[in-house]
Amino acid sequence: VPAGSYNIVARPPSGATIATLTLFATNVNGDLSLGTIALPDGVVVSGRVTSSSGVGIFDVDLDFDDRKGNRVNTPNDQTSSTGAYSVIVPVGRYTVSFQPPAGTHSVGVRRTAVDIAGATTLNVALPTGFAISGTVLDGGGQPVVNAALDVIDAVTRVRLYTPGDKTDSTGAYRVVVPAGTYDLNFDPPQGSTL
Repeated sequence: VPAGSYNIVARPPSGATIATLTLFATNVNGDLSLGTIALPDGVVVSGRVTSSSGVGIFDVDLDFDDRKGNRVNTPNDQTSSTGAYSVIVPVGRYTVSFQPPAGTHSVGVRRTAVDIAGATTLNVALPTGFAISGTVLDGGGQPVVNAALDVIDAVTRVRLYTPGDKTDSTGAYRVVVPAGTYDLNFDPPQGSTL
């Protein structure tokens, strides 16, 4: 591989009960021996993601972030047509995010401090919300790509989990939130002069 910094992912064979391991920010500047890599024992986390009326939601993306904020690689972590999912993760404490497919009116859900000590069932119902959408342009009328939208509850000052909250190549954004009163903050992309 060319010199650079890489996240190296070691995936077990399908059906194994060992977890995927990611070596984050591995610098390669020449030949590199990683030695022996031991994949951690894993446990099954499964469940169903539904609408508030109990109907399974297809193609919800699940993300597991460890205590350090590192994303755990979980192959095949989208829900089926019935809303069912099953992934393997190492034992630990996670923030688990449920990101509904784009274009729906389902609100994303994030659960914090979820302890996974053995096989775990984690069901979640995604509430129905309302879309906030628009376009971000610079002073010259050009689209601002990768501007971040933060939605903050006007009363509690808590920032909502809003998947897909960055502008696309046309400057467009769309997030779904529950009914409420919010402050909206638009942050320009890192390194920009905006």
